[in-house]
Amino acid sequence: MLDDVQEALRWENIKKSHLAYLRAYGWYFALSLVAALIAPDDILASFPFLADYFVDPVSSSVSFLVPIQRWAELSKFPEVTRLTLALLCVTYPIVTLHYFFLYQAPKQLKSRGAVLFSLCLVVPIAFLIPWFLIFNYTDHSYRGSGAFVLRQMGAFAMTSRLGLGLVAPLLLSVSSNILVMIPGILFQKKRTE
Repeated sequence: MLDDVQEALRWENIKKSHLAYLRAYGWYFALSLVAALIAPDDILASFPFLADYFVDPVSSSVSFLVPIQRWAELSKFPEVTRLTLALLCVTYPIVTLHYFFLYQAPKQLKSRGAVLFSLCLVVPIAFLIPWFLIFNYTDHSYRGSGAFVLRQMGAFAMTSRLGLGLVAPLLLSVSSNILVMIPGILFQKKRTE
């Protein structure tokens, strides 16, 4: 009887986690897919204000973190790639914090100090980490199945608009999930010590 109750609670927690994930990242994937699939190949040439006032400033301000220009050089549709990655770059901290408050904060971080500390930890990392995952497929010195998968995903994103719309937010959502788990792991360890 107790095992059935525990199993039911476990499945309920899995369901809540899945719903939080969909609420946090659903719009993120939709934004990426719409930008990648609908934008014309020459969108930045057709709308220079978009390049001048959005894509170029975002690309230059995050150039030490996010190699948007490098992706554009490798892509079959460089302007669409620049626009999509700029949109994802701007919205990444928002989606990470959204998932943090939907999933992590109510679950494990009850005190205001823990939430503030977690925000101070998650926000800076949210700007730094994900682009290592999303771009390193081009370095062919990496070996192993993980590097192969990243290279294939990167090739899919560079040659297919659908790939761009799916791969970039997928890798970013994985890194966002990892970031959101860090405070929970830290605070959980403190509780058990």
